[in-house]
Amino acid sequence: MSREQDPPDSLAGFRDASREYAEAVEALKTIELQAASIVGMGGGEELNRLIETFVQMARRARQRAAEQDLTDIAAWFDELAERAEAIQAAIVTE
Repeated sequence: MSREQDPPDSLAGFRDASREYAEAVEALKTIELQAASIVGMGGGEELNRLIETFVQMARRARQRAAEQDLTDIAAWFDELAERAEAIQAAIVTE
């Protein structure tokens, strides 16, 4: 079935998942750019909590995408979660 033949709900789900992914990419970019500064100012614990929240959001979004058979988008959310977890693993807190 081509995209033109997809039911409207399917297209809306794709648009919603794509939009949520784009927002998640921007959020992760911000985390990546600001992580060193936040840790340097003593905010390592707060950064850890922020990243944990981000990972949970990405995993929930991944599940929703998978339920809608949006396998590519689900995989993209997995990649975002893994990138965030890599940042989290590198954070040294006192």
